[in-house]
Amino acid sequence: MTQAQLAAAVGVDKTTVSKWETLDREVADEHKKLLGAYFGIPVSAIFEFEWTPHNEALRKMAGVLIAIRQEVDELREVVRARAS
Repeated sequence: MTQAQLAAAVGVDKTTVSKWETLDREVADEHKKLLGAYFGIPVSAIFEFEWTPHNEALRKMAGVLIAIRQEVDELREVVRARAS
């Protein structure tokens, strides 16, 4: 998923997503809720989750889920294009 795709999904500019990633900008509560809804997980799982060596498997799984979500989004675009 690109910064532009995520930005479009939650209604912000791509530079805002970049600043979230680099911790240069706090994510507003309204955007936290949109991010949770977009990824289908609780906000706390994104913003209150403590990354430790014991949950490295969860981090990897989150990466896989994000990649799957990206693939699904791309397939939807292909289907829409073909239906047009």
